[in-house]
Amino acid sequence: MLVAHGRKDIRRGDVVIFRQEDGLVAHRVLRIGGSDMGCALVTKGDSLRRFDAPVSATQIVGRVVSIERNGRRMRLDTPAWRAVGWLVAVTTLAVAVLYRQVRALMRWVGLEKR
Repeated sequence: MLVAHGRKDIRRGDVVIFRQEDGLVAHRVLRIGGSDMGCALVTKGDSLRRFDAPVSATQIVGRVVSIERNGRRMRLDTPAWRAVGWLVAVTTLAVAVLYRQVRALMRWVGLEKR
């Protein structure tokens, strides 16, 4: 894995490395937001169900620019791969919103307990 260190040029869909209590994590950026506390990222592992706790800018180590699979290097910083990453991020957020709306509707009609 090749990582561009720092927080520069991080966009929705990128895979970033950040620090957590138990070590380093590589997850996809779904949303970048600001608050009084500074920049915060919403991240999630592609194969995980739950979103991570918000990631502050100070936790970010860098952005993954290439990975190696089966002996072949894949660059993730090309326009095509960045577009794929963006599509994965937007789709993940849309599915999460739809899931919450369906759950709320099921509770409203009494098909699911609160």
